[in-house]
Amino acid sequence: FHENLTTITEQDCEQLTLKAAVRGYWWRMPLIFLSFHFLRKFPTILNWLPAHTHKLKLVKPLQETSDAEQTSLTMPSKLSNSGNNVTQDEKLAYEKESIS
Repeated sequence: FHENLTTITEQDCEQLTLKAAVRGYWWRMPLIFLSFHFLRKFPTILNWLPAHTHKLKLVKPLQETSDAEQTSLTMPSKLSNSGNNVTQDEKLAYEKESIS
């Protein structure tokens, strides 16, 4: 492991001088300071925004129905598809057929 790290540092790394470190990165300190304090206070900042409330409604269960009534309530897909042009008379004929 030590040999691999030594090889990497000798071949791929460049020496950083003090002059280059002071000269090139003056803007990092204020950015780090602001980022730290923003992220530290982020939950408080989020609380300033209006809260989202769920709008849920209670659903009542269906009353018990007979099989014939249930069939007429739930039409098969061949009649309820919007692609088919089913007339009101055809729907009524289907309902009468399913009830009898």
